Amino acid sequence: MPQLIVRRPSSTVDMIRRYKILLDGVEIGTIKNNDELRYEIEPGPHVIQAKIDWCGSRAVEFECRSDEQLVTVRNSTNVLSRILILFYITVYWNGYLKIEAHGQDTL
Repeated sequence: MPQLIVRRPSSTVDMIRRYKILLDGVEIGTIKNNDELRYEIEPGPHVIQAKIDWCGSRAVEFECRSDEQLVTVRNSTNVLSRILILFYITVYWNGYLKIEAHGQDTL
């Protein structure tokens, strides 16, 4: 059965916080700083999203066709945008986290 592998690289932003990972609207686990989450999934279309409190990522649709689907989740803020943190947590809350795909199947 294919596996979804979610990686979270090391970062000082949200370092002591865990991100919730949702697959098809259901929480499949949490991921801490510099960690990895593995979850068996059925082949076919899926929707993945990451959340922290009321902020998170956009819901991203993907098609799983291979044995593994590697995804990276990270905080999307950079040094300049950290100045605008109130904007991120009040207006652009679904852009606070970013999901990136790697490998054969793309998100």
